[in-house]
Amino acid sequence: MYKKMGFMAAMALTCLPAILLAEDAAVNTEAKALEATEKLLKEDAKGKTVEEKKREAQIVLGEIEASNTALRGQANEITQQMSKLSIESGSDNDAVVAQMQKFVEQFAEINKRLKRNEEAILAIRSWIDGQQMALASYQSGGQSSGGFEKKSRLKGFVQLDYTETDKSGGTNAAFQVRRAEMGYEVHVNENTWGSITADFATGTGRDKADLRDAWMRYIEPKSGLRFQAGQFKLPLGYEVSYGSEDREFPEYTIYNDTMFNNVRSRGVSVQHKFEGGGTLEVGLVNALTTGDKEQANLAPGVGDALAGYARLGIKKDDFSIGLSTLIGERPAFSDDNGVTVSPKIDRRFFYLDGEYRGLKDLILRGEIMLGHDRIPNASADPGLTGQDMLGWHVFVGYNFNERNQLAFRYQQFDRNDNTSGDAVTGWGFAFNHFINQNLRLTAAYEIFDDGTLAKDYHVGILRAQVRF
Repeated sequence: MYKKMGFMAAMALTCLPAILLAEDAAVNTEAKALEATEKLLKEDAKGKTVEEKKREAQIVLGEIEASNTALRGQANEITQQMSKLSIESGSDNDAVVAQMQKFVEQFAEINKRLKRNEEAILAIRSWIDGQQMALASYQSGGQSSGGFEKKSRLKGFVQLDYTETDKSGGTNAAFQVRRAEMGYEVHVNENTWGSITADFATGTGRDKADLRDAWMRYIEPKSGLRFQAGQFKLPLGYEVSYGSEDREFPEYTIYNDTMFNNVRSRGVSVQHKFEGGGTLEVGLVNALTTGDKEQANLAPGVGDALAGYARLGIKKDDFSIGLSTLIGERPAFSDDNGVTVSPKIDRRFFYLDGEYRGLKDLILRGEIMLGHDRIPNASADPGLTGQDMLGWHVFVGYNFNERNQLAFRYQQFDRNDNTSGDAVTGWGFAFNHFINQNLRLTAAYEIFDDGTLAKDYHVGILRAQVRF
């Protein structure tokens, strides 16, 4: 019997080198990822834009999650070896006891590393959602006086514009506070957090407050599913979900600004992240965004109309690609107590977007939207029926150095793809100078050819932005 127990212990020992080799490989990958995390959260990546840092954060996040997968595999292997050794050998042999002790020590070390990695993952996810937020528990090496300590912070940005245009009825040549957003974000525990944000520069006089974000999120620990509820940005294409403080050009493309004004709706969603950089998000929301001309100043959910959306995205080191859709209905609309009514119509959109960053300092980005809807109109008209529409744009950015960037954008929005003379085309440049990571100056100039207007027009914007 003792020979058999010794044999089983020897067999367990033969499995140990393979486990240790896998562990060493995981340790090397993990160490590099944690070092990158440390630099990211302490903002050592100087000169890079927030969007570039966020992209690096996603890559690091994937590496740490892959390390965790490997660690869990090692833990399962050790558990199986311990179980096999215990069942077939008993615990009376000194060699078996010694081997069991080694397995226990390994298991404890793996659990320690898993805990550290989870803290890093939480910190990175918090940073990505808040652009620059790093949890104090991670910065202090995970040391705490007991349990999770609730974290909260103020966040926001202010944009001062000087705008000049020759468009008929366009913005006056004057200074204006384009956006003044302030928000509060709180992490209740490791898996639960929420945010509320308002813009204090809305309305004609840019002096009214308007709710922007008001959402809560929860990550289910076992599955990793992220649940969200509230008012949030719709993940359609890449531009709609971009923050106004991150976008290289001062304003959204015309088709996105027209069909998804304020880019937010209210509802619920669930998101799943796949190994290798894939993400799937599905949601159910009110059919119209909060800034839609047929929704503004009315109670939420006009006509009880809802819409479902989905986005599948893949993000790698040098490129990303996404496919998204929103399907629902635009409710009937009246601005005179039902005397005149714009009819209820189908509302559906399909987006394809992509980005490539494998050319050193050059950024290539594009997006196409196929849709069926009517152009939102605050004046009801029975003749405003649904129509097929097409919107797209291409973007090229070049980083001269860590502080200066030149961007080019060409866009088109065909309001009715079945008729001619109603498309608008625009092209222009934007130059961004980053005084530091929080202060940016932008000079943008775009020219537009609108088939519904008598002549072309231009829009020039000088902007100073501070974020905190």
